[in-house]
Amino acid sequence: AHACAVLISGTLSPIESYRRYYFGDLDVTTVSLPNSFPPENRRLFCANDITTAYSMRRDPGNLARTEDYITTFAALPGNLAIYFPSYDLLNTFAERCAPRIRKKQIYIESKDTSASATMLREFMALPGTGRSGILFAVCGGKWSEGLDYRGEMLSGALVIGLPLAPFNRVRKMVIDYFRMKFGEEGEFISYTLPAINRALQALGRVLRTPEDRGMLVLGEKRFLESRVHAGLPPWMQEEMTVSTVEEFRKEAGRWRS
Repeated sequence: AHACAVLISGTLSPIESYRRYYFGDLDVTTVSLPNSFPPENRRLFCANDITTAYSMRRDPGNLARTEDYITTFAALPGNLAIYFPSYDLLNTFAERCAPRIRKKQIYIESKDTSASATMLREFMALPGTGRSGILFAVCGGKWSEGLDYRGEMLSGALVIGLPLAPFNRVRKMVIDYFRMKFGEEGEFISYTLPAINRALQALGRVLRTPEDRGMLVLGEKRFLESRVHAGLPPWMQEEMTVSTVEEFRKEAGRWRS
């Protein structure tokens, strides 16, 4: 038997929720370290006027503002990535926004692993040729986790929506189990927390070294709700700028200059 195990990750926040999820009532030591990268190398925004909540997905104003966030973000310099909760939303917004994106090669994540790998290699090589591109990808997918986009390989990431897993009968059974185990926090631990983690994993592709510089954007007002907001790392809670699409457009212009 093992005497101990050490688990390390950049996306175990809030650490107390993960301690309960993995270890229950066992006596486990946790340590949370601050972000050691220079804060002047990054900007973090959260939209307070768009959402992918199902009740708002066909709302004309919400759709228009979401498109404006995407196209404004796409005009930033360098390689960029936009992440969506599902392939359906990815394809919907890629189709709507592509005609408005200029001067960047567009790459849309495919469910085909081989095709996606080929596109990703091409995307990562663009900065070396003086060009830039933009990824339309899925949170929790092939292009959002476990990849190291160092330096100029990725200069910004935008997460559209809160990437919750599809709600179905099995998901409800899981939530009910965790409610029974952890009480009211059970739904957060089993359903909301993994969605926050997917978003953090996607944003985490940008800043891989202390020298990297980039813009991080949460395109979803639910990240401002108290329970979800408290699930973000402390440095994100402290540095986050809440914006409307008009305010984001102004800030993006300053970042470009």
